[in-house]
Amino acid sequence: MYYRSIPEYQEYLLIEQTEYHVMQYVKSSENQWILSEYSSVDDLLTLRSLNGEITLNQLYKKVNFAGSVE
Repeated sequence: MYYRSIPEYQEYLLIEQTEYHVMQYVKSSENQWILSEYSSVDDLLTLRSLNGEITLNQLYKKVNFAGSVE
């Protein structure tokens, strides 16, 4: 996974589209990534690379889970 070796690449998110679930990877040192998972509507996601925060409720504001395929 070449992208993980790019020095400027410090954080990435995997956002589930069928339910409230975000996996956040933050680079802590050379070749070491820390995983944080969020799955509650009120969880607060801190985005260091953007110097900001967002709740899962805000992130998924316009998502309609009723139409999701399981």
